[in-house]
Amino acid sequence: IGCGWWSQGWHLPHLSNNIDDGKKIRITVLLDTSDAPRSTLNPSLETLEELRERYNDKCIVLDCVEKLLDEKNNDGIIHDIDGVIVCTPHPTHAQIAHQLLSYIKNKNPKRKKKLHIFMEKPMTTDVKQAISLHKEVLDSSSLLGSFILNHSANYRIQTRKAREIIASSIIGKIKYINASFNVPLKWLFDDPKNKGWVYPQEGSEMKGNGYAWGQSTHIFAWIYHVIDSQGIAPKNVYCKMNYSDVTGADVCNSATVTLSDDSNKGNSDNDNILLNFSGTTLLPGNAHSSVRVGKQVSISIFGTEGSLLYSGDDILPRSGKLEISLNKNDGKIQNVFSDEEIGFDFENLDENGTGPESLQEFLNACFGKEFYIGADVSVGLKSVQTVDAMYRSNHSGKVEDIVEATFF
Repeated sequence: IGCGWWSQGWHLPHLSNNIDDGKKIRITVLLDTSDAPRSTLNPSLETLEELRERYNDKCIVLDCVEKLLDEKNNDGIIHDIDGVIVCTPHPTHAQIAHQLLSYIKNKNPKRKKKLHIFMEKPMTTDVKQAISLHKEVLDSSSLLGSFILNHSANYRIQTRKAREIIASSIIGKIKYINASFNVPLKWLFDDPKNKGWVYPQEGSEMKGNGYAWGQSTHIFAWIYHVIDSQGIAPKNVYCKMNYSDVTGADVCNSATVTLSDDSNKGNSDNDNILLNFSGTTLLPGNAHSSVRVGKQVSISIFGTEGSLLYSGDDILPRSGKLEISLNKNDGKIQNVFSDEEIGFDFENLDENGTGPESLQEFLNACFGKEFYIGADVSVGLKSVQTVDAMYRSNHSGKVEDIVEATFF
């Protein structure tokens, strides 16, 4: 669902390159509101008919989700689909997910298998939609095969190991997290033609748009997944931003996020966890050009018994590694992996091959194999709650509480 820049550059070619048990992945439906998608990020996008001819001349082309879910159309093909990829503009994600989940909950007897949903990030740009979607996914858990968010960094071997380390409590109780994420995307947020990236959706409650919605969720999703075992969730946010002189999109963020864990609920300031985050789009270069410049990532998690450190350039594996430093070892910094070839990896933006680890886990789920979810609906919710509060804080000049379900 959604056949624009990202689908044509990544998802569709990746899917077509996958083979399982000698059988190629079969793309059965191409759905987009336009039969000729357009994007300022790629002026050479193909039409849906051209995509059909390229990937499967027997696949069905549709222009809305309603037609996909109408079993009277297309011989009820929805009943035979194993998985759906949602790759549409950010503000449309929640509505599409709601439609798919409503279909699942209807328990149509013609559907003999569970549906798997693979959704682009951020999960949504509306915190109330995120809360509603979170509840709906959890309520549908017995009928839904999987709900996977494409935060590709969360599926890397380093991320999974970092999560294991935090769960082991070897660094003790988390007290402080410091993170920065600097990206070479000034060109993206300076261009008024990129409306979905630089302007709030018309008629929405968005307080702004730019780097925070477009990029910071990568870092927040990584952190919330890695520290998930400690039951940590955002409590409130203080944030300042500055903007593109051309579009007014935010291009620099600095935020302090107060976190609390299940045992504390934020009742004692001494037990709060502090997350300092900063990031900008002003790193020179282009993350998507033929001469690609990498994103600069730095994440440090400090506990009462040690720290976990992960930083580097995301196109240069040798630029960093996952490390820990423990009080019991006198603070000596240690490489977590014995294999020195395992360096720094974050987002997987490779346009070639069979796709990132996140897509591979989605396909494993569709094939009925064991699979790993690096970014679930809870990670998506916490990320959206945090970014929403960042915009509100920047707008009000005050600390803003996270919006929770009880607030509306």
